[in-house]
Amino acid sequence: MTAGVNRFSSGLGFCTNMFSRWPIGFMVGAFAGLASIGNAQGDLISQVQANLLPLVDPDSVTGFNNASGIGGKLLGILWMFGNILLIVGLITTLIFFFFSLEHKGPVGATAKVGVYFLMLSFGASFGFTVMSRISLLLERLRFLYGDWLGFTIVR
Repeated sequence: MTAGVNRFSSGLGFCTNMFSRWPIGFMVGAFAGLASIGNAQGDLISQVQANLLPLVDPDSVTGFNNASGIGGKLLGILWMFGNILLIVGLITTLIFFFFSLEHKGPVGATAKVGVYFLMLSFGASFGFTVMSRISLLLERLRFLYGDWLGFTIVR
């Protein structure tokens, strides 16, 4: 008799355990949905709007026309095609992360260009991080040797 009661209570415990998880699952799902809507409105839409650019910026064309010298003209040409470079980098990087097609032929070549854009952007951000950390270190050393210890620092 006690064996049957134990089996029944353990089965009932499983059943009530399962039902107790539904409200928690509902709350997690509801708040995850609300958070994804907030992230889409806060980050995704603004990023898409920032990439909806004209191919050639009209201000850069006037800057190119007003530039003097070969260096100014070269800089004006590079500035004119900056949006095209951004769009090409965006599309090739997205193609690199599109794994539904095999990366062979033209898709593979485009994905390889996307990898180069990724390497360039990650290298630039890493270089900026190293440069800022070295700047902080130099400022801290200037404070320690100059202000704190009283050594004369020649500039």
